[in-house]
Amino acid sequence: MIGKHPGIDIYHFEDQVDLSIYKSVDKFFRMIHHLDDTYEKSNKVLEINIEKDIEVIVKHINQCYHHENIKVSAKDIERWKSTSVFYPKAWIKIEENQNIIASGIADFDEDLKEGIIEWIQVDPKYQGLGYGREILKSLIAILQEKADFITVSGHLDNEKNPKVLYEKLGFRGNDVWLICYK
Repeated sequence: MIGKHPGIDIYHFEDQVDLSIYKSVDKFFRMIHHLDDTYEKSNKVLEINIEKDIEVIVKHINQCYHHENIKVSAKDIERWKSTSVFYPKAWIKIEENQNIIASGIADFDEDLKEGIIEWIQVDPKYQGLGYGREILKSLIAILQEKADFITVSGHLDNEKNPKVLYEKLGFRGNDVWLICYK
């Protein structure tokens, strides 16, 4: 067992564990990009003005993750901003008619020189049109200026299968973590 928290146990996929004792289990993949290729930021991508756009970005994230029942609040974003890995340059968006249609959020760990892709979301009406790819390529371009490598994680069982997008843009790895709820 890797981690133990009240009501939650965390295991690596290779650990021998009886999953039937848990109410539910979420599987998360984790991948790495070694920055062997160079990417350029898309000219469609704008930096998010976090102070001005906070309510708009909250609404956008919630709209994009409605199908997964994920909700964030302005308070969550304030908490993210207070972390040591907060990197405002890697909060980006694509707009159409002054509305956010895609966005991405990444962090940067100065000690590890690690870029961390946290959120990529595309308005459901614009999914499948390449906007997620534009956001991810732009986040890689921004992070490669400072990072030695970039990591990303996500739900393994996500019906949108974001892992395929990450693989197409150079992320590698088959690491899986199990979040087990008692």
